[in-house]
Amino acid sequence: MLGDTPYSEAEVRKLDDLTGRIIAQELAFVVHVGDIGTSALSQACSDAWLEARARQFAKIRHPFILLPGDNEWSACARHGLAPQARLAAWRKILCRTVAALAPH
Repeated sequence: MLGDTPYSEAEVRKLDDLTGRIIAQELAFVVHVGDIGTSALSQACSDAWLEARARQFAKIRHPFILLPGDNEWSACARHGLAPQARLAAWRKILCRTVAALAPH
């Protein structure tokens, strides 16, 4: 399980390294509990940041569960963005496929 990352370009690189280690393991699934960027700088509120995280998470070969953190949608109101619109963007960008967790 991971969460509250990445908040910076340095953490993006660390997440790439961690992803490599995750891929090498035999895991039933991987969970990210949200906050895939900081809302303080509004980065988590941008489609570009979410799309970059989607590409990063797509490398994980295990079933992957990603929960929306407040930084990706509700905290975006402090930057003048509509939280519901940001949640819709999060879903559009990061919820492209649904896979069953049950073994096949």
